[in-house]
Amino acid sequence: MLRCMENDSLISRRWAVMRAELDERQRRLLVAIEAKVLGRGGVTAVAAATGVSRSTIMAGLHEIEALQATDRCMGVYPVFDIAA
Repeated sequence: MLRCMENDSLISRRWAVMRAELDERQRRLLVAIEAKVLGRGGVTAVAAATGVSRSTIMAGLHEIEALQATDRCMGVYPVFDIAA
């Protein structure tokens, strides 16, 4: 439980710093990446930490998947994979 609270605090702090500097799409991708890094339960945790809706986070996850699929089709592969 403590680890979960630590994650929420770190996510909340990053969100507070970055959200005003990002446009809507960038914010959506940021919260999606946060959720993806956390793995199972990540969408719920990020929604709680940021106040962003689960549907917005899910839309961001779908965008990331589409970007990765496009990169793979073009023969571009990431140096590391953030997939959970």
